[in-house]
Amino acid sequence: MMTNTTIAALALLAFLSTTAGHAQDRSGPAANIADCVWDHVADSDKTMFLAHYTGRGGLRERMNRATAGLGPRDAALQAAYAECDATPGVPKPWRTALIGSRAIQYGAAHRLMETRRLSRDALDALWDDAPPATRECFMANAAKVFGPSPKSCSDPKASTWFADALSLSLQKAEDRDAIAELLIFMNAKAQEDWAVTLIGEYHRRNPA
Repeated sequence: MMTNTTIAALALLAFLSTTAGHAQDRSGPAANIADCVWDHVADSDKTMFLAHYTGRGGLRERMNRATAGLGPRDAALQAAYAECDATPGVPKPWRTALIGSRAIQYGAAHRLMETRRLSRDALDALWDDAPPATRECFMANAAKVFGPSPKSCSDPKASTWFADALSLSLQKAEDRDAIAELLIFMNAKAQEDWAVTLIGEYHRRNPA
């Protein structure tokens, strides 16, 4: 059983390796695990999540309702993960974060496609094109899901890059919902990157 100290040490190592380069190393056995797991999530669960995410209420209310809806489906979601990774002992919080972060991206991308005609591919490209300081800020914030973050955002203004790149402004009421969805998507993407990095580090330290 992994101790909190071990998990914290792994998190620190993963963070340092992530921010040292463009993004986390996706060359190991965990490289495509997020795509694989999401492909194995039942269509009915995806539909249920999307119905909650795009339903009534504000963004936070809808997102919280959608993620809460995943709770009763935990066994099925963990089974979807097991289809892609048979490595024993991968901490469940990492597995759950991987699935939850991909689900949130799914919901946010759907909304952005509906309202702004922004495809998932376009959003992924936007993340890849962002300056290192921008990704660093999102990675630092997303790290808090996994425990105390070993690094903070050095330039909070860097997080505005995504909205600026799409010519969106908080000064325009019609842009505010899109900016919120965009930031939610990018934060969830950073959380997924963390989960993939941590799982990859676990694989390297616990080879089959």
